[in-house]
Amino acid sequence: MGIKHSSASPLRLAPSSSNFHSSTLIHMTASPDAYTPTPPNPPVSNLNPPTSNLQPQTSNLQSPDRLILLALLLVLAVDFLFYDKPLGLSFPIFIFLCISILISLAVAERAHPAFSSLWLFFPMVGFSIMVFVRAEPLTTFVNVCLALALGVLWARTFTGGGLFRFGLIDFGLNYFLGGMETLLRPWPVLVSSGKQTMSAEGRRQWLMPVARGLILAAPVLCIFSFLLSSADLVFADRLRDLLEYLNLDNIPELIQRAFIVGVAAFLAIGLLIQSLRPLRYALVGEDGKLIPRILGPIESTIILGSINLLFAGFVVIQFRYLFGGVENITETGYNYSEYARRGFGELAAVVFMTLLILLELSSAARRETPKEAVTYNALNVLTVALVGVMVISALLRLLLYEEIYGFTRLRTYSHVAIIWLGALFVPYLVALLANRLRWFAPGALLCLLGFAATLNGLNVDRFIAAHNIDRSTRNSKLHTRYLLTLSDDALPELIPLLAGEDAEVKAVLGPGLACRVDRLARDYGKAGWQSRHLAHQVAWDSLQSSPALSRYYVIHHIDGDYVYIGDEHVTCSELLESFVLEPGLTSEYREGR
Repeated sequence: MGIKHSSASPLRLAPSSSNFHSSTLIHMTASPDAYTPTPPNPPVSNLNPPTSNLQPQTSNLQSPDRLILLALLLVLAVDFLFYDKPLGLSFPIFIFLCISILISLAVAERAHPAFSSLWLFFPMVGFSIMVFVRAEPLTTFVNVCLALALGVLWARTFTGGGLFRFGLIDFGLNYFLGGMETLLRPWPVLVSSGKQTMSAEGRRQWLMPVARGLILAAPVLCIFSFLLSSADLVFADRLRDLLEYLNLDNIPELIQRAFIVGVAAFLAIGLLIQSLRPLRYALVGEDGKLIPRILGPIESTIILGSINLLFAGFVVIQFRYLFGGVENITETGYNYSEYARRGFGELAAVVFMTLLILLELSSAARRETPKEAVTYNALNVLTVALVGVMVISALLRLLLYEEIYGFTRLRTYSHVAIIWLGALFVPYLVALLANRLRWFAPGALLCLLGFAATLNGLNVDRFIAAHNIDRSTRNSKLHTRYLLTLSDDALPELIPLLAGEDAEVKAVLGPGLACRVDRLARDYGKAGWQSRHLAHQVAWDSLQSSPALSRYYVIHHIDGDYVYIGDEHVTCSELLESFVLEPGLTSEYREGR
């Protein structure tokens, strides 16, 4: 069948796709009856996709080499800041370097940051700075983990945004996909950059000039190094240290560090690529079809109603006994401290499990009419109110126990955790009443940040020391050995006790603080500036300014450093690493000895 056309002039058709070269144009002569294709001269089989489409994609980066270079410099900085050094000032510097490199690459690549994710900058920087400020172990661990986790989350949403649309699954899935992309996406960029570098043009541009420059610079550096080391003895010592470090004995360590740097640079490239050129993923369950609503209003009402009846009975008991005072508890045959000690962990588990049940039930229960929705929401509000009473009950039990046995790290952590666990019900209720259950996930993230911020603001170890010292003034025993196991955050509270009148406390505290001075001098006195830490510096200044410590001397011995308490010597390990980590959990402290 011929092709009808209103003109007999030649018609030239060119493919619009870039998969065809201009040399493959097919000329067709159109006539009212037929057409005759005439191939171009010379005829070649050139209809395959161009070779550029067969090469690895570079994610449309304007300068892959620049990204690779900055990632390598970042990892070298990490090696310089952290290798064989305690955490300190190095961590906030590392976070600032990461942010600076990401922003500079975004400007160079014309990638516009999403406004909805910019707020992550502030908690990420804040928690990184607190690594330099706080020395308490869990607080430091939380600060490091949150700063890194927020950094990855910011990288994942740097240009795409959408953070406040995430559900709980989206947060977990983004970390999983981020890990996969970090492992997979650097390969095309590295392959493309390597081919470009090894091409004839690449060798002419910089490879051969760099090689010639190194060859010419080597003898000049040798001559100048010899002359300068002869001119200055300190420079000669530093140069000798460098040459000794590069000797054959250190080759395995250098190879190990080079391998770690290479792997870390590879991962940094992957993270930077997905920040600047993100892949788009559909959010899980955004259409509301993640979990089928298989439960009707009758089933959900029975579940929530039965839970509320059980919780109401428990709450009545709390008002009768726990909230009613000591007399109501002792008349049942229970010791007050025993009643207070029992149940905190169980109540925390009930609160957490209730939250999970409400989340699942709200996703699976049908609410087809306004009446059903009002009934369901009212039952949820009642459940949350009863759970709030349980949270108060758990806190009161913990306060009673602390009044008897004092504060410890575990009890302080539990205090903060149960409060923020109860606070999780606030975003849940807001999301439920607004019929936007996905709002709970960003609310839960804010509660997690609140938990970490509370630990930092509380200054856990100093809080424990201050409250236990205050408690001891009310004729209670001060567990001095436990306080000596706390971090340097607590030392400013302990030093004034040396000027007190309690001879028993001073007999243990003085030698213990002398051991702390010795350890600070050994562990941080000679550390580089990367390990400088505010808490260690404040503790060191406080200890150095205490004249009461001048009477105690730490004697270094092959079997362990020790100090004298009266006529007996005690090792520093015994004083600073007491096995009684939780006063109140052993018979020694329960009996008040």
